[in-house]
Amino acid sequence: MYFWAVRPSNFQFPSLSRLKHTFRTLRRKEPICGKLPSPEEIKTHILRHKRRYAWSVIVFVLFTVYMFSLPRKLFDKPTCTVIDDREGRLLGAKIAADGQWRFPAADSVPYKYAKALVLFEDKRF
Repeated sequence: MYFWAVRPSNFQFPSLSRLKHTFRTLRRKEPICGKLPSPEEIKTHILRHKRRYAWSVIVFVLFTVYMFSLPRKLFDKPTCTVIDDREGRLLGAKIAADGQWRFPAADSVPYKYAKALVLFEDKRF
């Protein structure tokens, strides 16, 4: 006997009527979960679980208020004045108004940093 022809001893091919029933149920139009609830059933469900719905609404409203209460720009700290040459090398910088060195965010990652990161990850992982 070949290995691909071996079947478990309790295996049975599905009957034609079982296959027809399966395909018929796949093609049916009514919802899979059963019949839709009537408006009265929905109303009684809401009245029965009104505390749960009330807490859900309260949490949603509080979360929405919190999200809209945050400022658009979270960090409004001054940055340094930076002077670069044509190739992007730093020529000079002036300290920020509050006495801190904060350089503006760069639009790209330096080549040496990207290469060092790849080498580090290749070595460690």
